[in-house]
Amino acid sequence: MRKLVFLTILFIASGSLFGCSSNEAAIIDIPDEPIPQSSFEMIGEIVGFGPGTVELLYNGKLTIFPLTTMETSDFYLGEMVGVARIENELLLDDSVYTLTSIVKPDTAERMSAMGEIIHEIDGIVETINTNNFSIQTSTELIWIETYDNQSLVSGAKMKIDYLNWGDHLMMVQCYDESLRFLLTLAEKERSESGNLILTGTLEDGTELSIQLATSTVLNFSLASLETDDTLAVYPQSAVDKKTSLIHPKRVDRIQFRTHRTIVKPILE
Repeated sequence: MRKLVFLTILFIASGSLFGCSSNEAAIIDIPDEPIPQSSFEMIGEIVGFGPGTVELLYNGKLTIFPLTTMETSDFYLGEMVGVARIENELLLDDSVYTLTSIVKPDTAERMSAMGEIIHEIDGIVETINTNNFSIQTSTELIWIETYDNQSLVSGAKMKIDYLNWGDHLMMVQCYDESLRFLLTLAEKERSESGNLILTGTLEDGTELSIQLATSTVLNFSLASLETDDTLAVYPQSAVDKKTSLIHPKRVDRIQFRTHRTIVKPILE
């Protein structure tokens, strides 16, 4: 039964989680500031917009809140927000709310929609079977069960998100390190449906846009993202140079070391 529930929600909720960075970079720290829970009716993830309403997901429950104004244009799908009731005697409807962006204080621990801890490993994928595969890490060979092995590549270095079910491990998502690229953020936009679109430049100067969805795995809160941030992007497949917009599987916000040692040759 647990496997059936997991398979059902895997495609709609596994990506609304937070990841970690690569070996070449360090995660940007978000200040450990407490979330003011008491000032909100609810804190949840935006999963939908309607005319003057917002739909939030919290603890597996969907709730629709009417808003005081058409303020949804300032928020995005997948964003964590708090909703507060507006108390105003002039309002005929006392169930009207306003939104506030929330920056999560801790993005290291990730949970599935079922409340299970998501673990992560890096390694070289070896044997791929119908329902499981093996991956060689720096210390051991690990077997992981999977319902979908289409994104796995034998011989590739991959990052694997998985659940530990005691008697076996279950893959949540995988990311091919050979497809990963860096993007320097230049502009943020909002699609008509409410998705956040990020436009920036690649290392070779090429301009590219990425559109985030509620299924995109992130290691940052949308409200904390700033221009000139460096993003490590994991696309669904190899990106063609003619591509102008992609829908990535995962995006990590990173920063490079500020100092690198350069060794110059000795002139005789």
